[in-house]
Amino acid sequence: MYISAFPFSSRVNCYKSILHFSLFDRYQIPLLQRRMSTPTQDNISIEFIKPTELAQVIKDPSQVPGKDYLVVDVRDDDFEGGNIPNSINSPSKKFLDEVDNLVSKYNQVPKLVFTCALSQVRGPKCARIYKETLENKGIDQKIQVLQGGVGEWQKQHKNDPQLIENYDADFWDWD
Repeated sequence: MYISAFPFSSRVNCYKSILHFSLFDRYQIPLLQRRMSTPTQDNISIEFIKPTELAQVIKDPSQVPGKDYLVVDVRDDDFEGGNIPNSINSPSKKFLDEVDNLVSKYNQVPKLVFTCALSQVRGPKCARIYKETLENKGIDQKIQVLQGGVGEWQKQHKNDPQLIENYDADFWDWD
């Protein structure tokens, strides 16, 4: 079997890339396609929450941070420029080492919302690790990821002191 070289991108559907297969192998392509598109038991789906929905939770006086909900910000060295009020910072670099402690400390909080700068990689990854740890311990808890991350959050809520703290406009001004 010969596979031509091509640059890999996670955005490219690899079974539709330029691949050269022998006659026998071409019958395996549909199988490969099904395996890649069918979720397995190991896949853990994560729900996203819109910034406006989280803002409603934060502004609801009946919702107590750390008791009714908790925002977990997994930004590392980029944890600057502002953050969601009452959020905790658990850097993604150390997350795997700290996840058991986080589960022990916060498993009674009904809803955890994970975020990072854009909520495209670190936030969802840490949310999946946390959720998998919960499931391995037989604990049920609502886990969500903030859509757009802190970047989108600050765009929408930078002028509302109830929804952002430690805001630094210079950090976000890239013009």
